[in-house]
Amino acid sequence: VKAGKVRVLGCSNFSGGQLVSAAGRFAFDQVQYSLAARFPENDLVPVARRDGVALIAWSPLAGGLLSGKYAAAGASGRRSGADAFPYVQPQQGAALVKVLQAVAALERSTCAQAALGWILTKPFIASATLGARTPAQLAELLDSKPLSPRAAALLDRASELCSPR
Repeated sequence: VKAGKVRVLGCSNFSGGQLVSAAGRFAFDQVQYSLAARFPENDLVPVARRDGVALIAWSPLAGGLLSGKYAAAGASGRRSGADAFPYVQPQQGAALVKVLQAVAALERSTCAQAALGWILTKPFIASATLGARTPAQLAELLDSKPLSPRAAALLDRASELCSPR
């Protein structure tokens, strides 16, 4: 940065403790964060807020789980079983997706838009990395909007039951 070769430095998947150890070197931390993976809220979010480090959510749809496409099959994400990403107990994941479907209907959106809309309501998240595979998926995600406070609160409560924290 001092030499002018890069504008800012960022890191990925640093915990709050690791960010503290980095002594202000990073402008952002890209971290797994979604309705199904809220563990950054424990130690990372307070440190990032205090130190002015932007957080970028990767896998905001939890490997496709929160797109709703796995709901009918009863799967828990990209893979199923112990190697699923992210690992969510199937019953808890199904319950979360059921609430997500209801919120999506309430918000007149798709499940993917509602899941991303929930991310957009979090003041500590600066941006999200999208993993669209098709132009149609990208267009759908780019049409996402922050959720209403009521819808966000419903998803907050539902996700607390299944998200590793």
